[in-house]
Amino acid sequence: TRVVHVWGQLLGKSVKKRTVKAHFNNGKLYVKLDSSVLRSELAYAKSNIIGKMNRELGSEMVTDIILS
Repeated sequence: TRVVHVWGQLLGKSVKKRTVKAHFNNGKLYVKLDSSVLRSELAYAKSNIIGKMNRELGSEMVTDIILS
């Protein structure tokens, strides 16, 4: 989906490489990462990432990011 594409685009190659799986459903972006350290770092920046994603998408599509 476009939301998943924007995730990889905004966060760059290193995060994209560590993303095992991502899907979007009912306003929530579910992202499975292969690094617990990266998962912790992204959890701290989650609200900022959501804001950037929604600006890129042009609407308030993403309400939450679920990291696992």
